[in-house]
Amino acid sequence: MSRSRTEESIDPAPAPRASASRRLIASPWLWAGVLLAGALPWYLVGEGLELVPFLLGLIGGWLCGLGFVNATFRMPSRRGAIVHVVGAVVAGAVLWFSTQIWPDVAPAMPEGLRSVAFLVQMASIPAAGWIWLGLISRITALARRPAREAPVPPGWEEDYDGSIVRFSAVPMRLRTLTLQIVALVAVGGVVCTVLLIAFDDVAMSLGPRILVIVLGAAVALPLYGLLRLRNSRHTVDCSVAFGAKRMRVTAADSTLELEYDHVAELTWVTGTDYARVDVVGVGAGDAARQSLVVGVARQSPGVAPGLPSLSRRIVRTLEAAGLSPVPQRRTGTSVYRRIPHAPAPRG
Repeated sequence: MSRSRTEESIDPAPAPRASASRRLIASPWLWAGVLLAGALPWYLVGEGLELVPFLLGLIGGWLCGLGFVNATFRMPSRRGAIVHVVGAVVAGAVLWFSTQIWPDVAPAMPEGLRSVAFLVQMASIPAAGWIWLGLISRITALARRPAREAPVPPGWEEDYDGSIVRFSAVPMRLRTLTLQIVALVAVGGVVCTVLLIAFDDVAMSLGPRILVIVLGAAVALPLYGLLRLRNSRHTVDCSVAFGAKRMRVTAADSTLELEYDHVAELTWVTGTDYARVDVVGVGAGDAARQSLVVGVARQSPGVAPGLPSLSRRIVRTLEAAGLSPVPQRRTGTSVYRRIPHAPAPRG
């Protein structure tokens, strides 16, 4: 006897794995290496504090911290937490070494090595700050979790001709969120650097571990709080419905309804701060596009930020309409894209 329609609607479909080259291109570590390598020539000639190399070093260091934090959240919960704590300790140790030990041994080192160490020191500030900020976020999430019942992401409901999920999200594209984070890191890095230069004696007397905590409390947390507040104020009620012939995306009073033959690409990310849905229509520009970021939105009590996995029935519907799965590196990320010159089946 075949399974019921309700069972099929909640049965998650396996996500395809990305190729090694795609995983490499999407890696923050790769782009961190590119940016730091681009900044190195300026540091070697003693111009590391010019605007361009300064920003390259800060963003490259932040990408190192971002890659590490993302890796810990892709691990099983207990292992990820342990690795995150160890990484935070190591990041603090690097800052301590660069401020307490390195100044004593640097004069005896070759000039090129001193320049490289200065670049590492500058990059380690945003890297350590992001690692510690991620650890604080992890601890805060655990502290907010109810003792009797953990928050759960929204689930599928049966619609009149398919499935629907209702959730809270911020209408914006992922690149907007990325630019917000980059701006946050750049502004925070500039403020931290100015404070370190202006209060050099005080900073040296505090030591690196206390210094990271002070800068995090005085600079990073307020900036991060402003970003969260901004996104919280733009949170709206949303829903995505997959019917028999078309899908419907609703955000507040805005509704985008597309037949599956007119969907060019669907991105569906279930977890982390990047949980989102992005639907692009065929050849209609921004008028047929809806991007909703769930991970940064304000959620109702007891609801975790995230989306349910696409069911096998939904996946079969998308593929029957000519949308092909694109292998992805991240767990919980599904992308379905219409291949050019491949007409969708009719019927």
